[in-house]
Amino acid sequence: MLLTNAQPSGSVRLQLKQTHNKLIQMKLKHLLTAALVLAITIPAFAEDDTPLGKEMDKANKALKAIGRAQKEGKVTKDMVAKVDEVKAAFEAAAKLEPAKTKDVPAAEKAKFLADYKTAMEAAIKDIDALKVAVESEKADEVGKALEKLNAGKKEGHKAYKAE
Repeated sequence: MLLTNAQPSGSVRLQLKQTHNKLIQMKLKHLLTAALVLAITIPAFAEDDTPLGKEMDKANKALKAIGRAQKEGKVTKDMVAKVDEVKAAFEAAAKLEPAKTKDVPAAEKAKFLADYKTAMEAAIKDIDALKVAVESEKADEVGKALEKLNAGKKEGHKAYKAE
């Protein structure tokens, strides 16, 4: 039987309304889930958007380039410019405060910042050792210097990077 211009019966209308309501509830659930995911992930990237995060990102990019050259055995004096980029970024970072500073109790803040600056100064000395290794074009020495920097990076992030 073919019905044209017929209105749905009461039970069909009720089923359509229930289906429509379920669709709206599903869409709201997905929208709220997406909003929650964004609310959780944005703070994770927030530190990267700080001046300190930007300096560390510059240093990391240059260090990765040096690491690739070292693995390929292609360490040349041309890489000194990359080492200088890392050192400049570290020197700028040493003048900044980590985002985690805001979570440190006031009584401990001065010590926290002093320890951070000491750690950055040690990293800068490690960069100087990396520069000597790059200038000598010895890939194995560059590798050792990079390992030391990476170990310091792990310790520094554990102590000073906000979670």
